[in-house]
Amino acid sequence: MIKREYNTRWFYVCLLVITCIFCVFFVKFVNYSDTPLHSLVAKSIFFKDTDFNAGGIPRHAFAYPVYHIVQKLVHLILRLDYETSAAIILTASIPVSIFLYRKLMRMILGESSRNKYFIDLLALGSVLFEVARCWLNDWRFYQYQCGPNPFHNPTILFVRPIGLISLMSFLSCIQKYKQKEYYRNVVIFSVSMLISVGAKPSFALVFLPAMGIYTIYYMIHNREIRFGVVAFIAVLPSLVLLVGQQLWVTGQTTALDVQVGFGGFTGLNPYQVILASLVTFPTVIILFRFRLLKKEPVYFICITALMIGWIQMFWFSNGPAGDFSWGYDLAVQAATVVALALTAKEEMSGRGRIILNYTAYAVFLYQVITGIIYLWTIYNTTMFWI
Repeated sequence: MIKREYNTRWFYVCLLVITCIFCVFFVKFVNYSDTPLHSLVAKSIFFKDTDFNAGGIPRHAFAYPVYHIVQKLVHLILRLDYETSAAIILTASIPVSIFLYRKLMRMILGESSRNKYFIDLLALGSVLFEVARCWLNDWRFYQYQCGPNPFHNPTILFVRPIGLISLMSFLSCIQKYKQKEYYRNVVIFSVSMLISVGAKPSFALVFLPAMGIYTIYYMIHNREIRFGVVAFIAVLPSLVLLVGQQLWVTGQTTALDVQVGFGGFTGLNPYQVILASLVTFPTVIILFRFRLLKKEPVYFICITALMIGWIQMFWFSNGPAGDFSWGYDLAVQAATVVALALTAKEEMSGRGRIILNYTAYAVFLYQVITGIIYLWTIYNTTMFWI
Protein backbone atom coordinates (compact mmCIF):
# COMPACT_ATOMS: atom_id res chain seq x y z
CA MET A 1 0.00 0.00 0.00
CA ILE A 2 1.40 3.40 -1.02
CA LYS A 3 1.45 5.93 1.82
CA ARG A 4 0.38 9.38 0.68
CA GLU A 5 2.54 12.18 2.03
CA TYR A 6 1.08 15.26 3.64
CA ASN A 7 0.74 18.10 1.15
CA THR A 8 0.38 21.71 2.34
CA ARG A 9 -0.67 23.07 -1.05
CA TRP A 10 -4.39 22.83 -0.42
CA PHE A 11 -3.98 24.56 2.95
CA TYR A 12 -2.27 27.58 1.40
CA VAL A 13 -4.85 27.76 -1.39
CA CYS A 14 -7.66 27.83 1.21
CA LEU A 15 -5.70 30.34 3.29
CA LEU A 16 -5.36 32.64 0.28
CA VAL A 17 -9.08 32.35 -0.51
CA ILE A 18 -10.09 33.16 3.09
CA THR A 19 -7.66 36.08 3.22
CA CYS A 20 -9.07 37.51 -0.01
CA ILE A 21 -12.64 37.13 1.28
CA PHE A 22 -11.80 39.02 4.46
CA CYS A 23 -9.92 41.65 2.47
CA VAL A 24 -13.05 42.38 0.43
CA PHE A 25 -15.11 42.36 3.63
CA PHE A 26 -12.89 44.77 5.55
CA VAL A 27 -12.42 47.17 2.65
CA LYS A 28 -16.14 47.83 2.98
CA PHE A 29 -16.77 47.26 6.68
CA VAL A 30 -14.03 49.59 7.99
CA ASN A 31 -16.53 52.33 7.22
CA TYR A 32 -19.17 50.87 9.53
CA SER A 33 -19.75 49.76 13.13
CA ASP A 34 -16.83 50.09 15.58
CA THR A 35 -13.95 50.60 13.15
CA PRO A 36 -14.59 54.30 12.26
CA LEU A 37 -14.63 55.12 15.99
CA HIS A 38 -11.24 53.51 16.47
CA SER A 39 -9.96 55.35 13.40
CA LEU A 40 -10.85 58.59 15.20
CA VAL A 41 -8.61 57.47 18.06
CA ALA A 42 -5.78 56.72 15.63
CA LYS A 43 -6.20 60.16 14.06
CA SER A 44 -5.91 61.92 17.41
CA ILE A 45 -2.62 60.37 18.57
CA PHE A 46 0.89 61.50 17.61
CA PHE A 47 0.40 64.00 14.78
CA LYS A 48 -3.23 64.86 15.37
CA ASP A 49 -5.53 64.64 12.37
CA THR A 50 -8.56 65.31 14.53
CA ASP A 51 -9.32 66.95 17.85
CA PHE A 52 -8.77 64.71 20.89
CA ASN A 53 -11.91 66.18 22.42
CA ALA A 54 -14.02 65.77 19.29
CA GLY A 55 -17.42 64.25 19.77
CA GLY A 56 -17.84 60.56 19.12
CA ILE A 57 -14.31 59.49 20.05
CA PRO A 58 -14.40 56.50 22.44
CA ARG A 59 -12.09 58.03 25.04
CA HIS A 60 -11.67 54.77 26.95
CA ALA A 61 -9.91 53.33 23.87
CA PHE A 62 -6.91 55.57 24.62
CA ALA A 63 -6.20 53.23 27.53
CA TYR A 64 -5.32 50.44 25.05
CA PRO A 65 -3.65 52.28 22.15
CA VAL A 66 -1.57 49.55 20.44
CA TYR A 67 -4.01 48.93 17.57
CA HIS A 68 -4.40 52.67 17.02
CA ILE A 69 -0.64 53.24 17.04
CA VAL A 70 -0.17 50.51 14.43
CA GLN A 71 -2.94 52.03 12.31
CA LYS A 72 -1.29 55.44 12.60
CA LEU A 73 2.11 54.01 11.58
CA VAL A 74 0.66 52.24 8.54
CA HIS A 75 -1.06 55.51 7.59
CA LEU A 76 2.18 57.50 7.91
CA ILE A 77 4.62 54.99 6.41
CA LEU A 78 2.52 53.81 3.47
CA ARG A 79 0.79 57.17 3.01
CA LEU A 80 -2.63 55.57 2.97
CA ASP A 81 -5.90 56.84 4.35
CA TYR A 82 -6.96 55.56 7.77
CA GLU A 83 -9.68 53.31 6.40
CA THR A 84 -7.31 51.49 4.03
CA SER A 85 -4.76 51.20 6.83
CA ALA A 86 -7.37 49.57 9.06
CA ALA A 87 -8.38 47.17 6.27
CA ILE A 88 -4.75 46.08 5.82
CA ILE A 89 -4.23 45.47 9.54
CA LEU A 90 -7.48 43.58 10.03
CA THR A 91 -7.01 41.49 6.89
CA ALA A 92 -3.48 40.56 8.02
CA SER A 93 -4.80 39.48 11.42
CA ILE A 94 -6.79 36.66 9.79
CA PRO A 95 -3.97 34.53 8.27
CA VAL A 96 -1.75 35.29 11.27
CA SER A 97 -4.45 33.94 13.60
CA ILE A 98 -4.87 30.85 11.41
CA PHE A 99 -1.12 30.15 11.47
CA LEU A 100 -0.99 30.60 15.24
CA TYR A 101 -3.94 28.29 15.86
CA ARG A 102 -2.23 25.78 13.57
CA LYS A 103 0.97 26.08 15.60
CA LEU A 104 -0.94 25.78 18.89
CA MET A 105 -2.62 22.57 17.76
CA ARG A 106 0.68 21.14 16.59
CA MET A 107 2.03 21.86 20.06
CA ILE A 108 -0.89 19.90 21.48
CA LEU A 109 -0.93 17.01 19.01
CA GLY A 110 2.68 16.79 17.85
CA GLU A 111 3.85 16.50 14.27
CA SER A 112 2.03 13.26 13.41
CA SER A 113 1.07 13.27 9.72
CA ARG A 114 -2.17 11.53 10.72
CA ASN A 115 -3.36 14.74 12.35
CA LYS A 116 -2.00 17.42 10.01
CA TYR A 117 -5.00 17.66 7.70
CA PHE A 118 -7.32 17.76 10.71
CA ILE A 119 -5.23 20.57 12.22
CA ASP A 120 -5.35 22.54 8.97
CA LEU A 121 -9.12 22.24 8.69
CA LEU A 122 -9.64 23.28 12.28
CA ALA A 123 -7.25 26.24 11.96
CA LEU A 124 -9.03 27.49 8.84
CA GLY A 125 -12.41 27.14 10.52
CA SER A 126 -11.26 28.92 13.69
CA VAL A 127 -11.63 32.39 12.16
CA LEU A 128 -15.00 31.66 10.56
CA PHE A 129 -17.23 29.79 12.98
CA GLU A 130 -20.10 31.38 14.86
CA VAL A 131 -22.89 30.06 17.08
CA ALA A 132 -24.92 26.95 16.23
CA ARG A 133 -27.85 29.10 15.15
CA CYS A 134 -31.15 27.27 15.71
CA TRP A 135 -34.58 27.47 17.39
CA LEU A 136 -32.95 27.46 20.83
CA ASN A 137 -31.75 31.04 20.34
CA ASP A 138 -34.57 32.15 18.03
CA TRP A 139 -32.25 31.71 15.03
CA ARG A 140 -30.02 34.62 16.04
CA PHE A 141 -26.53 34.99 14.57
CA TYR A 142 -25.05 37.26 17.23
CA GLN A 143 -27.70 39.28 19.04
CA TYR A 144 -27.69 38.80 22.84
CA GLN A 145 -25.49 35.68 23.00
CA CYS A 146 -22.63 37.30 20.98
CA GLY A 147 -20.21 34.84 19.37
CA PRO A 148 -16.67 33.50 18.97
CA ASN A 149 -15.82 35.64 15.94
CA PRO A 150 -16.99 39.26 16.33
CA PHE A 151 -16.13 40.33 12.78
CA HIS A 152 -17.14 43.92 13.49
CA ASN A 153 -14.71 44.61 16.36
CA PRO A 154 -11.24 45.65 15.15
CA THR A 155 -9.42 45.59 18.49
CA ILE A 156 -10.62 42.07 19.32
CA LEU A 157 -9.47 40.79 15.92
CA PHE A 158 -6.16 42.60 16.44
CA VAL A 159 -5.50 41.27 19.95
CA ARG A 160 -6.35 37.66 19.09
CA PRO A 161 -2.97 36.68 17.56
CA ILE A 162 -1.09 38.50 20.32
CA GLY A 163 -3.13 36.62 22.91
CA LEU A 164 -2.43 33.31 21.16
CA ILE A 165 1.30 34.01 21.32
CA SER A 166 1.07 34.66 25.06
CA LEU A 167 -0.95 31.46 25.57
CA MET A 168 1.51 29.34 23.58
CA SER A 169 4.52 30.85 25.34
CA PHE A 170 2.93 30.14 28.74
CA LEU A 171 2.35 26.53 27.69
CA SER A 172 5.99 26.36 26.59
CA CYS A 173 7.00 27.63 30.03
CA ILE A 174 5.14 24.69 31.56
CA GLN A 175 6.58 22.15 29.12
CA LYS A 176 10.17 23.42 29.30
CA TYR A 177 10.34 24.29 32.98
CA LYS A 178 13.91 23.85 34.29
CA GLN A 179 15.30 23.71 30.75
CA LYS A 180 17.58 26.38 29.29
CA GLU A 181 14.96 27.81 26.94
CA TYR A 182 12.52 28.21 29.85
CA TYR A 183 13.52 31.81 30.58
CA ARG A 184 13.32 32.72 26.90
CA ASN A 185 9.70 31.55 26.92
CA VAL A 186 9.07 33.49 30.13
CA VAL A 187 10.29 36.69 28.46
CA ILE A 188 8.13 36.06 25.36
CA PHE A 189 5.14 35.37 27.59
CA SER A 190 5.68 38.51 29.66
CA VAL A 191 6.14 40.79 26.64
CA SER A 192 3.28 39.33 24.57
CA MET A 193 0.86 39.47 27.50
CA LEU A 194 1.85 43.10 28.16
CA ILE A 195 1.27 43.99 24.49
CA SER A 196 -2.09 42.20 24.53
CA VAL A 197 -3.18 44.31 27.50
CA GLY A 198 -2.09 47.42 25.61
CA ALA A 199 -4.05 46.24 22.56
CA LYS A 200 -7.24 45.17 24.36
CA PRO A 201 -7.39 44.08 28.01
CA SER A 202 -10.29 41.70 27.31
CA PHE A 203 -7.96 38.75 26.59
CA ALA A 204 -6.00 39.23 29.80
CA LEU A 205 -9.14 39.68 31.89
CA VAL A 206 -10.18 36.08 31.20
CA PHE A 207 -6.91 34.29 30.46
CA LEU A 208 -4.67 35.83 33.13
CA PRO A 209 -6.91 34.60 35.99
CA ALA A 210 -7.12 31.19 34.28
CA MET A 211 -3.34 31.01 34.00
CA GLY A 212 -3.03 32.15 37.61
CA ILE A 213 -5.35 29.38 38.82
CA TYR A 214 -3.39 26.81 36.83
CA THR A 215 -0.12 28.17 38.24
CA ILE A 216 -1.40 27.67 41.79
CA TYR A 217 -2.46 24.12 40.90
CA TYR A 218 0.95 23.45 39.33
CA MET A 219 2.79 24.81 42.38
CA ILE A 220 0.79 22.65 44.78
CA HIS A 221 0.80 19.50 42.66
CA ASN A 222 4.53 19.67 41.83
CA ARG A 223 5.70 21.49 44.97
CA GLU A 224 7.29 24.17 42.81
CA ILE A 225 6.99 27.56 44.50
CA ARG A 226 9.72 28.92 42.23
CA PHE A 227 7.51 28.43 39.15
CA GLY A 228 4.83 30.61 40.74
CA VAL A 229 7.32 33.32 41.68
CA VAL A 230 8.71 33.48 38.14
CA ALA A 231 5.18 33.49 36.65
CA PHE A 232 4.15 36.35 38.95
CA ILE A 233 7.20 38.40 37.98
CA ALA A 234 6.39 37.73 34.31
CA VAL A 235 2.81 39.03 34.59
CA LEU A 236 3.61 41.91 36.96
CA PRO A 237 4.05 44.48 34.11
CA SER A 238 0.67 43.43 32.71
CA LEU A 239 -0.98 43.72 36.12
CA VAL A 240 0.49 47.20 36.60
CA LEU A 241 -0.76 48.26 33.17
CA LEU A 242 -4.23 46.85 33.91
CA VAL A 243 -4.40 48.88 37.11
CA GLY A 244 -3.19 51.97 35.25
CA GLN A 245 -5.85 51.45 32.59
CA GLN A 246 -8.54 51.05 35.22
CA LEU A 247 -7.51 54.26 36.98
CA TRP A 248 -7.31 56.24 33.73
CA VAL A 249 -10.64 55.01 32.37
CA THR A 250 -12.40 55.56 35.71
CA GLY A 251 -11.03 59.08 35.94
CA GLN A 252 -11.71 60.07 32.33
CA THR A 253 -14.91 58.24 31.34
CA THR A 254 -17.92 56.34 32.61
CA ALA A 255 -16.96 53.16 30.72
CA LEU A 256 -16.28 51.31 33.98
CA ASP A 257 -19.47 52.30 35.76
CA VAL A 258 -20.28 48.64 36.26
CA GLN A 259 -23.57 47.12 37.29
CA VAL A 260 -23.70 43.56 38.61
CA GLY A 261 -26.76 41.45 37.92
CA PHE A 262 -27.64 38.22 36.18
CA GLY A 263 -28.19 38.68 32.48
CA GLY A 264 -25.48 41.33 32.16
CA PHE A 265 -26.02 43.78 29.32
CA THR A 266 -28.21 41.27 27.47
CA GLY A 267 -31.14 41.31 29.88
CA LEU A 268 -31.71 37.58 29.22
CA ASN A 269 -33.35 35.49 31.91
CA PRO A 270 -31.59 32.37 33.33
CA TYR A 271 -33.39 30.01 30.94
CA GLN A 272 -32.41 32.12 27.92
CA VAL A 273 -28.80 32.34 29.14
CA ILE A 274 -28.58 28.55 29.31
CA LEU A 275 -29.95 28.24 25.78
CA ALA A 276 -27.57 30.93 24.55
CA SER A 277 -24.64 29.04 26.10
CA LEU A 278 -25.73 25.79 24.48
CA VAL A 279 -25.59 27.32 21.01
CA THR A 280 -22.48 29.47 21.58
CA PHE A 281 -20.07 26.73 22.68
CA PRO A 282 -21.90 23.46 21.94
CA THR A 283 -18.78 21.48 20.97
CA VAL A 284 -17.13 22.35 24.29
CA ILE A 285 -20.18 20.98 26.11
CA ILE A 286 -20.35 17.84 23.96
CA LEU A 287 -16.64 17.08 24.40
CA PHE A 288 -16.22 18.11 28.04
CA ARG A 289 -14.09 15.68 30.05
CA PHE A 290 -12.95 16.14 33.65
CA ARG A 291 -9.92 13.94 33.02
CA LEU A 292 -8.50 16.41 30.53
CA LEU A 293 -8.57 19.23 33.09
CA LYS A 294 -5.86 17.44 35.04
CA LYS A 295 -3.99 16.01 32.08
CA GLU A 296 -3.87 18.91 29.60
CA PRO A 297 -2.78 22.40 30.79
CA VAL A 298 -4.14 24.08 27.65
CA TYR A 299 -7.55 22.50 28.23
CA PHE A 300 -7.57 23.55 31.89
CA ILE A 301 -6.66 27.14 31.00
CA CYS A 302 -9.16 27.50 28.14
CA ILE A 303 -12.07 25.94 30.03
CA THR A 304 -11.32 28.09 33.09
CA ALA A 305 -11.07 31.20 30.88
CA LEU A 306 -14.43 30.28 29.34
CA MET A 307 -16.04 30.02 32.79
CA ILE A 308 -14.57 33.39 33.81
CA GLY A 309 -15.67 34.95 30.52
CA TRP A 310 -19.17 33.51 30.95
CA ILE A 311 -19.45 35.15 34.38
CA GLN A 312 -18.24 38.49 32.99
CA MET A 313 -20.61 38.29 30.02
CA PHE A 314 -23.75 37.39 31.95
CA TRP A 315 -23.17 39.14 35.27
CA PHE A 316 -21.43 42.44 34.51
CA SER A 317 -22.67 45.37 32.48
CA ASN A 318 -21.51 48.90 31.74
CA GLY A 319 -24.34 49.68 29.39
CA PRO A 320 -25.59 48.55 25.99
CA ALA A 321 -22.07 48.36 24.44
CA GLY A 322 -21.48 44.96 26.02
CA ASP A 323 -17.81 45.59 26.82
CA PHE A 324 -17.70 42.57 29.15
CA SER A 325 -18.53 40.22 26.28
CA TRP A 326 -15.21 40.47 24.44
CA GLY A 327 -13.17 38.24 26.73
CA TYR A 328 -15.99 35.70 26.62
CA ASP A 329 -15.90 35.72 22.81
CA LEU A 330 -12.14 35.03 22.78
CA ALA A 331 -12.48 32.30 25.39
CA VAL A 332 -15.31 30.59 23.47
CA GLN A 333 -13.16 30.52 20.36
CA ALA A 334 -10.03 29.14 22.05
CA ALA A 335 -11.93 26.56 24.16
CA THR A 336 -13.81 25.30 21.10
CA VAL A 337 -10.67 24.87 19.00
CA VAL A 338 -8.71 23.22 21.82
CA ALA A 339 -11.56 20.84 22.75
CA LEU A 340 -11.85 19.73 19.12
CA ALA A 341 -8.09 19.41 18.70
CA LEU A 342 -7.76 17.13 21.73
CA THR A 343 -10.15 14.61 20.17
CA ALA A 344 -7.34 13.72 17.78
CA LYS A 345 -4.74 13.21 20.49
CA GLU A 346 -6.06 9.85 21.62
CA GLU A 347 -7.43 6.93 19.69
CA MET A 348 -11.21 6.82 19.76
CA SER A 349 -12.38 4.15 22.17
CA GLY A 350 -15.93 2.96 22.52
CA ARG A 351 -18.97 3.65 20.39
CA GLY A 352 -20.17 6.43 22.72
CA ARG A 353 -16.93 8.40 22.39
CA ILE A 354 -16.90 7.98 18.61
CA ILE A 355 -20.49 9.25 18.37
CA LEU A 356 -19.70 12.26 20.58
CA ASN A 357 -16.60 13.17 18.58
CA TYR A 358 -18.30 13.00 15.22
CA THR A 359 -21.32 14.86 16.58
CA ALA A 360 -18.96 17.63 17.68
CA TYR A 361 -17.33 17.70 14.23
CA ALA A 362 -20.75 17.99 12.57
CA VAL A 363 -21.84 20.78 14.92
CA PHE A 364 -18.58 22.69 14.35
CA LEU A 365 -19.01 22.34 10.57
CA TYR A 366 -22.49 23.83 10.96
CA GLN A 367 -21.00 26.67 13.03
CA VAL A 368 -18.50 27.38 10.23
CA ILE A 369 -21.33 27.47 7.70
CA THR A 370 -23.29 29.78 10.02
CA GLY A 371 -20.23 32.03 10.30
CA ILE A 372 -19.88 32.26 6.53
CA ILE A 373 -23.57 33.13 6.18
CA TYR A 374 -23.24 35.71 8.97
CA LEU A 375 -20.18 37.27 7.32
CA TRP A 376 -22.05 37.54 4.02
CA THR A 377 -25.13 38.95 5.75
CA ILE A 378 -23.34 41.74 7.58
CA TYR A 379 -21.34 42.53 4.44
CA ASN A 380 -24.60 43.16 2.61
CA THR A 381 -26.53 44.81 5.43
CA THR A 382 -23.64 46.40 7.45
CA MET A 383 -25.58 45.23 10.52
CA PHE A 384 -23.93 42.86 13.02
CA TRP A 385 -26.49 42.91 15.86
CA ILE A 386 -28.73 40.27 14.29
